[in-house]
Amino acid sequence: MNSSISSSDREGAGRFLKAFLAVVLGVGVVLTTMLVVLDPYDTGRLTPFVKAGIPATGPRVSNVSRLRNPAFDAVIIGNSTIQQISPERLNAQTGRSFVQLSVPGTGPMEHVALIDHLVYRRGTAIKAVVLGLENSWCDASRSLRALHPFPFWLYDRNPLVYAGSLVRMDSLEFVPRRIRLLLGQEKPGRADGYWDYEGVGRYQPTGMGELQALPIPSAYRGQAAATDSLRRVLRSLPSQTRLILVHPPVYAAARKANPASDAQTLAACKAAIASVVAERPGTQLIDLWIDSADNRTREMFFDSNHYSSAMALLIEARLAEALRRP
Repeated sequence: MNSSISSSDREGAGRFLKAFLAVVLGVGVVLTTMLVVLDPYDTGRLTPFVKAGIPATGPRVSNVSRLRNPAFDAVIIGNSTIQQISPERLNAQTGRSFVQLSVPGTGPMEHVALIDHLVYRRGTAIKAVVLGLENSWCDASRSLRALHPFPFWLYDRNPLVYAGSLVRMDSLEFVPRRIRLLLGQEKPGRADGYWDYEGVGRYQPTGMGELQALPIPSAYRGQAAATDSLRRVLRSLPSQTRLILVHPPVYAAARKANPASDAQTLAACKAAIASVVAERPGTQLIDLWIDSADNRTREMFFDSNHYSSAMALLIEARLAEALRRP
């Protein structure tokens, strides 16, 4: 009797478990299908909605939409140290159509992911790439780690990796905004990705005193820079794509405050980067991480490595000059 009841209970539990798993699987399939079709991040993959555009949100997720936008044929990639470069002003000087893809707090690993996806989606349609190489590129380990969360799955070439990672709370929360955008009830974010941190008061000058020293990675172990990441960038870009690398400016007083060992590391880093740059004909390197009159001008900086629009204008002029060279 007890054996018969136990057997029946087990069969009932088994049927319940199968039904439960079927429901979970069904809900997962429905959610995945809905998210893939609605394409909340506007990746343009596996969806009938092909027009580029995404509601205003952070660049970590919105850049995947900008990367595929055919309105642009040139990109600016880096972190907040290259963020102040204006696509609109650069366009006027070069005749190109730039999009700003900088992401604050990122380094070589994230920048390589963005460029890899750019090549995958646009290929030879991209005529110029400006890449900021700031102090995180002086740390070879940054090729293997990111300091802050970044949605690498969103930029993965494999559509199955993308679809498999799409079912998450962030995606579901973004769906209503995506629907409103598709219905014309919400405006898309700025297409060229420019965000003027000076204009919105993100950074404010802290007076004319000395600034805190800018940390330069000193873990030099035979490789003074993330050269593997840089070499991957150089090899992945089509040969006809112009590549301009920039060491963004640093306030000179902060640079001098670093110990001699860090200064030696910086020199070794620059030398390692320059040797890799030489491997790709036509690639240009603009070194603004130097002691100069502009870098000694306190009013040009908000902190040790974030600069004003006045400095951005000078950098844009250098970039335009580089792009005009044959």
